[in-house]
Amino acid sequence: MLKSFFVLLIMFGVSSAQARAFNVTLLGTGNPWPRPERMGPAVVVKVGEESFLFDVGRGAYLQLHKAGIATKSLRHIFLTHLHSDHTVGLPDLWLSSSLVSRGLEAWEISGPQGTKSFISYMQKAFSADTETRIREDKTPQVKFKINVHEITEGLVYNKNGIKITAFKVEHGPIGEAFGYRIDAEGKSVVISGDTIYSENLIKHSKGVDLLIHEVAYFTGVEVKSSPVLSHHTLPDQAGRVFSQVKPGKAVYTHIVVSKDITPEKLIELTRKTYQGPLVVGEDLMFFELNK
Repeated sequence: MLKSFFVLLIMFGVSSAQARAFNVTLLGTGNPWPRPERMGPAVVVKVGEESFLFDVGRGAYLQLHKAGIATKSLRHIFLTHLHSDHTVGLPDLWLSSSLVSRGLEAWEISGPQGTKSFISYMQKAFSADTETRIREDKTPQVKFKINVHEITEGLVYNKNGIKITAFKVEHGPIGEAFGYRIDAEGKSVVISGDTIYSENLIKHSKGVDLLIHEVAYFTGVEVKSSPVLSHHTLPDQAGRVFSQVKPGKAVYTHIVVSKDITPEKLIELTRKTYQGPLVVGEDLMFFELNK
């Protein structure tokens, strides 16, 4: 009898206790244009007590606060590429959280070639501030420390049952650009970063539970005449991606559209090539993957 009880405990109690919450929060779904309802691109993936931030657009630190995500749980930041709208929130997050809410561990920032130089210049730009904080305010030096990792395509994080894989996408002349796939607890999410229609993204996203993808569309504007559209994914192209990936749910972010394009119109444009689950992302939208 006692043996049977322990068998049931192992089957039901222990296994469910080991299952961690796996969720995603869209901190920002916008672009460089000033739209107060859409902050800059940033996504938090949380597995259990660990949080991972992908891109740090305008207002990311404030959005973390609004979402109730403590920066003490956040050590790892992954940059898709080095355009300013994906990185401009980093100085605020780095400096402000170090003074207010950071733990006593260094940041781990991963990104494409050029990330080390970018971080080095950021640190130099604010050195008068950080050195004063350390010397006069006795702020622990480790709070401002950043370990930088310039990555290549492949597995870039593999700890505690969480795997993060970087894959190359194409985003014009910026240089290297990556998307990321996160696998944990038997579920998966892909973040496209900025990209044109990408076969490599499709390859790395097959069967994913949640696909977070950028989109761009200007009414009456041809791709060949627009430097913006030529470096991004149109709704019908995104639909072709979704139709091949077959995600549990597709979500639009980094929404670059003309003022006449409502969320409903954006979905309508995508329905030309895709009929599956689709949501137009909004700031602070929350997704649970394993419930």
